Amino acid sequence: MNSSKLVNLFDYLSMEPKLFVNGNKRYSTQFGALMTIASFSIILAFTIIFIFQFYNGRQMNVLYYTQNVQMFDYEYNFNNKIFAFQVQDGFNTVDQRYLNIVPLLVIRNLTTNKSVKIPMEYEPCQYGKNIDRKYIDLSRNDTLIEQMNCIKPDTYDLKLSLNRTVGLKTFFNIYVQICQNSTLNNNTCFPREKIIKYLNDAPISLYYYYHTFSIDLLNRHNPLQDSYYVQRSSIFYDFKYVFYEFIKLTVFESDSGSFFDETIKYQNFGRVM
Repeated sequence: MNSSKLVNLFDYLSMEPKLFVNGNKRYSTQFGALMTIASFSIILAFTIIFIFQFYNGRQMNVLYYTQNVQMFDYEYNFNNKIFAFQVQDGFNTVDQRYLNIVPLLVIRNLTTNKSVKIPMEYEPCQYGKNIDRKYIDLSRNDTLIEQMNCIKPDTYDLKLSLNRTVGLKTFFNIYVQICQNSTLNNNTCFPREKIIKYLNDAPISLYYYYHTFSIDLLNRHNPLQDSYYVQRSSIFYDFKYVFYEFIKLTVFESDSGSFFDETIKYQNFGRVM
């Protein structure tokens, strides 16, 4: 082996020969320059957006969401929240000489399965009296609420609850019944035949509103926002069905839009809007 081959075998630090085009290492074009500028601009834009969302948390990412039926003790306070009801003929209130509404607070003994039903007095809904004023903005576009009935404030403890320790469950019933003559209404009910005909001919419905919440994914500090649920149920004279409304505990977990944020759990009672 001659000396040049031996040197080539062990010399890995020598410089390799390079090709040049008109004295330049690369063959540059205007199109290539534009594509390079565009690529760096896109990378810079995405970097700025990521940094902005990281420090401000403008958008919340829901990672996990579920609605759970209450199989555990709970208590949901309805006092001063929207809980309104009315029987309507189209958009007009039904004359009480046809029908009456009977709201009941029901306390059931889970051991004996016997219930105590407490009739609740009601009055026209009014913000600041039987509905908290903070809900005015929430329902400002819905004028029907102030034409409905609400439970008289400070007369009943409006709580939905389940306490297995003491064996009690509390819930509400709303009955719609045909007007019956008595000293309380001065025997002013319409004749039964007229009531039956009215119920079969007119578009009678039971409207009820109650408090719930909505999820605002752009609000990282308070994602659970007050809202209300509206239901309309048709009523006929021979109507024999029962409507059930279940308010559930809703649980969801989320972050605030950043890869490095901890996952936060939020929960509340109601229907998700």
